[in-house]
Amino acid sequence: MKKFICILLFLFIAGFVFSNDSRAVLGSSVEIIDNENTNIVMLEEEIVITLYKDCYEVTVTFHFFNEGPAEEVLLGFPVESHYQPISDNYELAQIRNFKSFINGILLSEYTIKEESTEERFYTTTVKWFLREVIFPANSHTYSKVAYRAPYNHSGFFNSAGYIYGTGRSWKGPIGKMTVIINHGDEILVRGVNFRNNHSPHFTWEGNGKYTYVMENLNPEIDSRISIGIEPFDIYGKYNNEFGDWANGWIWDEYLLYKNFSDIRLYTKNQIRLFINFFYAFHGYEFKNELYKKYFHNFDRFMDWSNTKYTVNPDFSENSFNDIERKNIDYLLNLEKMIP
Repeated sequence: MKKFICILLFLFIAGFVFSNDSRAVLGSSVEIIDNENTNIVMLEEEIVITLYKDCYEVTVTFHFFNEGPAEEVLLGFPVESHYQPISDNYELAQIRNFKSFINGILLSEYTIKEESTEERFYTTTVKWFLREVIFPANSHTYSKVAYRAPYNHSGFFNSAGYIYGTGRSWKGPIGKMTVIINHGDEILVRGVNFRNNHSPHFTWEGNGKYTYVMENLNPEIDSRISIGIEPFDIYGKYNNEFGDWANGWIWDEYLLYKNFSDIRLYTKNQIRLFINFFYAFHGYEFKNELYKKYFHNFDRFMDWSNTKYTVNPDFSENSFNDIERKNIDYLLNLEKMIP
């Protein structure tokens, strides 16, 4: 019995309502197209997303069990691109270093098909990497895909993403889905969102490493992960990364834990630098040469004014107001909680 399976790797370069350089790059769970009689169950899906300064890497491992007779399937890996047909947009709409494995064996031979359609304002291109695979009867099968992609971009916002809703097409629910996110000091994670009100269990695995777990999952077809990110030159030029986008430094008036930003996703070094902003604002004289140089090199400090960092010889922690003190304590406690 032959079925058709696809791993959807959606790449959108949107030109119809967004600017010319807007784009979105989304990978997707393995999908079985004709699934009315399939006996293949997705026992587990592990999604590892590693965030770099200029791109992100996705590695997804699928654990299947075929509860019935052997099924021959056509594995399809489509790359779908939407972009304005100008400049280098086609090249920008490509994933890199794509690899696929079945039971640990790299699939090196593919049938590749590509077709494009012209719309009023943009072009849609679909490229398929096709390979037939047999799922043996009453047996476990492991599949893995890995690729690198540019960040989704629209206006001032950047994000990474992955669609897991297509996993609903296998027999029964997804037994267990684990999402692991990794990043270093060069990326600020602004938040992780699971569409359709899915509420996974969150744990810290380490500094800049987080795990989300859901079990017996019946996702909607458009269920996805969205990770808001901002490239961050941690000890370089400050671009208001710790302030409010419109109002600059506001943490002497607002509590962090009432803000929408998911502050728990910062690294230890990012949290320490954040804490030192409170001290620098009140003129603390840093002993650490790294922080001393960092704050002295500011062209402007904290907000949209031209105020520069200056040492206050009479600095005292008593100068913090109640909100600042609570925010500092919150960040200090957060740092201690990270493994």
